[in-house]
Amino acid sequence: NLSLLVFGFSSSFYLSVIALFFAGFAFISTSAAALTRVQVFSNADEHGRLMALWGMAFMGSRPMASLIDGAVATATNVHIATLLMIAPAILGTILLHKSARKTI
Repeated sequence: NLSLLVFGFSSSFYLSVIALFFAGFAFISTSAAALTRVQVFSNADEHGRLMALWGMAFMGSRPMASLIDGAVATATNVHIATLLMIAPAILGTILLHKSARKTI
């Protein structure tokens, strides 16, 4: 999220490229870690169902988000679209952090 915030506020091409590089790295590493966690901490007989849900949640929702993101970027610009699209992720991160602190 931090690298996408940097991209959203950046006016420099090179800073934008560097921010997007780190955003891509973070996306791939967190996706791989989350997928590994799902497979390691689930029963072997549930892997097929979990992978189907994983595919629907992450791969199935991406085309709709891309349409929305493209429409917002067309109406405004790429930087504003990025900031608007990461706002729910930042809010979710804050709420998850607060929820995790209550359970500790």
